[in-house]
Amino acid sequence: MKRIVSAVSLLAIVLALGWHFRLHEELISRLRPSTVTRAKTPDAPAAPRELAPVEARAENAAFQLALYYLPKATKPARPALDALLPRYPALRLATSKDDTAATVRLAAIPLAEYRPPTVDSLKYSGRGLSDAQVEALQKCDEHLVLDFRYSPADGYAVLREAHELLLALATETGGLLWDEETRELFTPEAWQERRLDPWKGPVPVAPTQFTIHLYRSDDLLRAITLGMAKLGLPDLVVEDLPASSSSSVGSLINLAAQTLLEKGRLDAPGRLHVDVAALEDETEKERLTKSYEKDATGKADLTLVAGTREEGDPANRLWEIDFPLAGHATRLEAQNAFITGLFGATDAISYVQHDEELLAASRKAKSEFPRLAALARKGFAPGERLLLKAPFKTDDGGTEWMWVEVVTWKGDLVNGVLQNDPYEVSGLKAGARVEFRASDAFDYTHYHPDGREEGNTTGEILRRREEKAAPDETKE
Repeated sequence: MKRIVSAVSLLAIVLALGWHFRLHEELISRLRPSTVTRAKTPDAPAAPRELAPVEARAENAAFQLALYYLPKATKPARPALDALLPRYPALRLATSKDDTAATVRLAAIPLAEYRPPTVDSLKYSGRGLSDAQVEALQKCDEHLVLDFRYSPADGYAVLREAHELLLALATETGGLLWDEETRELFTPEAWQERRLDPWKGPVPVAPTQFTIHLYRSDDLLRAITLGMAKLGLPDLVVEDLPASSSSSVGSLINLAAQTLLEKGRLDAPGRLHVDVAALEDETEKERLTKSYEKDATGKADLTLVAGTREEGDPANRLWEIDFPLAGHATRLEAQNAFITGLFGATDAISYVQHDEELLAASRKAKSEFPRLAALARKGFAPGERLLLKAPFKTDDGGTEWMWVEVVTWKGDLVNGVLQNDPYEVSGLKAGARVEFRASDAFDYTHYHPDGREEGNTTGEILRRREEKAAPDETKE
């Protein structure tokens, strides 16, 4: 991008493309000293973590699927099951408790101990359900639970046929499909689209067989997979990530899971080499490649360690994707640097004139700060995040304005995570925990859970000016 420089006081606009989302403009101004400081973090050198063992694929995999009815099956479920089973040669129904060769068993779990998900939980775990189906489900009076077991070393025929059987049974008896491992409820159409349509070869597409739960743990987020047990693999967790990194961390987890599925083992204790170009699954390879930005390598060595279990985690092995400090001040900085190297990033800078229009927009934005502070104190909803544009002192004594994701907002003091590498502030990196006074901030961007964006009026002004100036630059 061509740089535009004015002889008067300056603001600079930085366009930074994230891995799966566009970060908004960052302003640099030679106006006044910064009040931003690096926040204290608990990232002092820690004791070595237990490395994950080389063998990732379990000898046996077990999972549970079920059907719920609205309120009863349209035809008897058990006879329908017996009639359908001969179509699936990999599935053999157990005839007794001692039938070790069986790959599927009826689970005698009373409905009182296996109630369907609630209306509130289905807002997050329902797939394709209508409001009428959600309401009818609460009066469910019949269900069917099936346990499956197989050896992943023998292939994934049992896993595929289990999904096909449940779909056929749901279609024939009027049921909704429950995946106990991922804690999701599907209509038959959604099950076909999510679980079966992407499965083109002998091996499934890993991300279609699990889900990622993202929730707040302390003041940052925690991402954990649910469902990897179906593949005979450990579930994966990433601790302490900012909301702005959730999309990129999700892609990292998907890449790691697909690599584990295809390899079945690590390259060395605690080390897994991931390479998008080397993936056997063309669908996942193409999806991840499309997310690349400038200088993406598409490959890296992951560090995997024994995960720390929390309440609600799946009853499965748990491996954490770790980010060793390796010259970084905090694990957040190490996390950001790792993902940027893997998926790339794009930066550009141009200088524009600083005038009253921008200052007026900033004053209007700051009038919303009391409301936003109250929102931060209450706690952000899933998928929601708030960024403030804060001042940082440059090496030459000026001020560089950059976006910070708000973690806590107490009084006038904001603690958050720096979103980008600065241009003129040495010793500071994206991912750093920083503190500043809200009263010193210039603008805000509020990302709502439904995808709406609010704020960044100063950025819109600068973007408009950039677009208006572009034809004149071309003529030059």
